[in-house]
Amino acid sequence: MALGITVVLGISVTAVADYTMSNTRSAADSNQRSTAYAAAETGINDALSVLYNSGNFHSAASVPPVSSQSAGPAGATYSYSATFVDPIWTITATGTVPNKTQGTKPVSKTLVRKVTISTAAAGGVNTTVWNYIYSDAPPGSCLNLANNSSIATPFYIKGDLCLSNNASILRNNSFATSFPDTPQVQVGGKITLANGAYIGTSASKLNGVQTGAGCGSTPHNPCTTADKVYANQYLTTAPNLAKPTIDLATWYKNAKPGPKYPFTSGSFPPGFANDTTQNAGARTIDLTPSQTYDCKFIDATGQQLGRIAWDNTAKTMIIDGTLFFDGNGTFSQAAVYSGRASFYFGGTVTFNGGSVCGIASCTTSWNTSANLMVVVAGSNAQSPSFAINLINNAQFQGAMEANGDINESNNVGVWGSVVAHQVFIANNAIDNYVPFGTPVPGQPAQGGYVETLVLVNNGFSG
Repeated sequence: MALGITVVLGISVTAVADYTMSNTRSAADSNQRSTAYAAAETGINDALSVLYNSGNFHSAASVPPVSSQSAGPAGATYSYSATFVDPIWTITATGTVPNKTQGTKPVSKTLVRKVTISTAAAGGVNTTVWNYIYSDAPPGSCLNLANNSSIATPFYIKGDLCLSNNASILRNNSFATSFPDTPQVQVGGKITLANGAYIGTSASKLNGVQTGAGCGSTPHNPCTTADKVYANQYLTTAPNLAKPTIDLATWYKNAKPGPKYPFTSGSFPPGFANDTTQNAGARTIDLTPSQTYDCKFIDATGQQLGRIAWDNTAKTMIIDGTLFFDGNGTFSQAAVYSGRASFYFGGTVTFNGGSVCGIASCTTSWNTSANLMVVVAGSNAQSPSFAINLINNAQFQGAMEANGDINESNNVGVWGSVVAHQVFIANNAIDNYVPFGTPVPGQPAQGGYVETLVLVNNGFSG
């Protein structure tokens, strides 16, 4: 019996010792795996730091491989490498630590992180600016309304406002309701009216008129009803909004599709660029040609970043993202578009007859949250030539900005914002106020855009 008890106790002691040793080995192994994981994370972060500080997100040489780098105590090291398929970076890092359980094979852990080159608005998109007809020319230059042009739209004018030949600015009830304390007409310089022109009426006054220099050829401030300016309030300080920056250089490099990122599927007969230099090209790009096309840019993760599709039979267009066309742009046929996108042109843009609308027949049912085209012209052309020219009954629903001047004449109809160096409106042109809220991808922003790196969704493994 004594012998049996001794044997049983011996077995128990051995089992406990073995169990204790097993737990010790397991704890040590678990600790080493955690240390290896932490070392791999350090490698990922180090590689990202090198990329962030490289000054060039578009070069595969920006992140040289590292074979062995100390990751702190316990002999931990890491290595990493990076591959680049524009615009996606894939960083692979491996953390390694010695084996603490008398094994000869070290403990290692490999992690993979994907990031993509993106663009961000440096100063944000000021949507307030996009609720106006906005002229950035300084005092001494006039935004002219003439020849029976009747406009019920908010105006923001850095320079002077000149009305003549029965032109008028009428009260906009929607704007007055949404912005009761914001003057519908804001002018940094002076207002002059001649030959039957007027602003507001005694029966329907504007919610406010603001002028930095007042009214009349010899200005007096504030304006009054004697000047044929009718408003509920007259303010006498100059307004101070700033024109959004047209960042051609950034979008030439980053628009998808665009000169640097050709479409990845489909076709685009009008073309994006005819050389490798940002120079506005030597041609005109017709976005509504006689043939159907569908052009997409899809990145390495399968995400669609941009699209333009034209159905020549249905006369419909699908738009998405931010696109850059290094040339002059034109719409030769009427089109109804769906989607939200910014179209950058290196040169001028012409709307000559027809209509480009976010809803059939350009009706008031247009919903900018669903369908909104922002047209941006890089041309610096000023009157008598124009960066954006709408003529001969052309209709446009959307937003537009030009480095140079914008012209609306001969029964043109515009729904939405107009932002330019100077705006010319004449010959029965009619602008319609449409409130804008959520910005469109790539819409010109205060201070332009900067390149940044963004983590890819589901782009981490390990």
